[in-house]
Amino acid sequence: MQAWGGAAATRGFTLLLPRGGSPGGEAALLTRNGTRFSEIDLKTGLHAAAATISLEKTLTVCSLYLPPNSQVSKLSLAELFEQLPKPFLVLGDFNAHSPAWGDSRRDGRGRMLEEFTSENDLIILNSGLSLDLSD
Repeated sequence: MQAWGGAAATRGFTLLLPRGGSPGGEAALLTRNGTRFSEIDLKTGLHAAAATISLEKTLTVCSLYLPPNSQVSKLSLAELFEQLPKPFLVLGDFNAHSPAWGDSRRDGRGRMLEEFTSENDLIILNSGLSLDLSD
């Protein structure tokens, strides 16, 4: 992962991108300047950026982007999640549909993610609010 401070960076924050990444796509994290954090150098082919953030407690935060037409397996997710110190929070755009997170339909990726979260004792936190701006 690399810190990026270009013109698109928000004043008062550090933008963290996956190694070799560039602003404008994929995954990213913003950390407020002055917040103690430790970047995690992820070994993955997935679009992911992660850091362990130290506030009153320590929490690992991972931003994950799964492009709509990319192939994603449970194995690639498991390999990513194994690199995240616990406790962790994974946020992102998974391009998956499932009633488990408030969608009215279910697709293959949604089904796979349902199975993955169940098999790995993960909890889905989602209000069901759609962020799809294409309508």
